[in-house]
Amino acid sequence: YLLNQQYMRLLSFQTLRRKLLQLNSTYPLKLEGGMRKSKFPLQIGVKLGYSPYVAANDQSIKYKGELLGNFPGMVKDLRNTPILKAFPDASSAGRLIDCIWFSEDNTAMPFVMEIEHSTGVDSGIGRMDIFRKKAPKLAGMHWVIVADDAQRNFVFSHSKKEKRDGMKMWYLPYSHVEELYSLINRYDIQEVGDKFFEAFMEQIP
Repeated sequence: YLLNQQYMRLLSFQTLRRKLLQLNSTYPLKLEGGMRKSKFPLQIGVKLGYSPYVAANDQSIKYKGELLGNFPGMVKDLRNTPILKAFPDASSAGRLIDCIWFSEDNTAMPFVMEIEHSTGVDSGIGRMDIFRKKAPKLAGMHWVIVADDAQRNFVFSHSKKEKRDGMKMWYLPYSHVEELYSLINRYDIQEVGDKFFEAFMEQIP
């Protein structure tokens, strides 16, 4: 089975996902705690062509002996990102958000994510909402809750309850993070666009 770039173009993103479900048992991955927070931005975000930021209190996580915030391609300080320089309150409000993916040229901020390990999602939604109100209004932004598959119904019910006006929210289960990680480690997948990552998520109505 060879998935090259030409074959990828023939597959819809959802079809690709279904094929990954069949392949994933070959490269099993269980990301836990700090490991999830390190693999997610480094091995997925950077590889897909984004410049990820991780929460200030997570930048001291070590990955392969190096501080997470010091890796090439990572955004270390929101105040230094061109897109937020004119919005100092946004930089302050976003510093503890788990993960923000900027476009490589810093003209877009397509994915803002909270990675939930416990049963609570309200605080993460609240952080994103405060950041949203202070950040520039950009097209194509996704507000994402990343959580265990077993928490899907909980995430949906609480996201609907806490949903802020105009906040387009999405759910990304851990199993799909694992699929992405497996895909990127098997094939040279990079810079495929926002729609590719969106195919692994589910929009919360």
